[in-house]
Amino acid sequence: MKILIYCLIPIIAGLIGWLTNFIAVKMIFRPRKEINILGVKIIGLMPKRKAALAEKIAQTVEKELISHKDIRAIIQTEDFNAQISSVLRTKIEEFIIAKINTNSLLAMFVTTDTIAKLSLVIMDELDKQLPDIIDDMFHKV
Repeated sequence: MKILIYCLIPIIAGLIGWLTNFIAVKMIFRPRKEINILGVKIIGLMPKRKAALAEKIAQTVEKELISHKDIRAIIQTEDFNAQISSVLRTKIEEFIIAKINTNSLLAMFVTTDTIAKLSLVIMDELDKQLPDIIDDMFHKV
């Protein structure tokens, strides 16, 4: 009989340990939405601290993976400005062509050469302003 008791003690202790760990892990993640039981609000630890955890993860990513300074160094290169300028030129030409095609009278007088010149004038001005625009957008983001 004593041997049975000595054998049951570790089994019972193991089951109690497993149950408490199971409940603890469940309580970390669940319930996901706040539950109100007799005036007591219950919510899982992770859902409750979601904003704080997101902030910490963002800080870790910036500190360890890619930093604010790294991004700034990339967007201030001439190559990056040339790529943006190329995309903008294409989009501006597409926009001008689309707007001209909606007006048949205007489409008769405006040629592709005129569109290219107009796009070039706009892009020359944008190329001058692009570094300032990118820097301003970087600060806002």
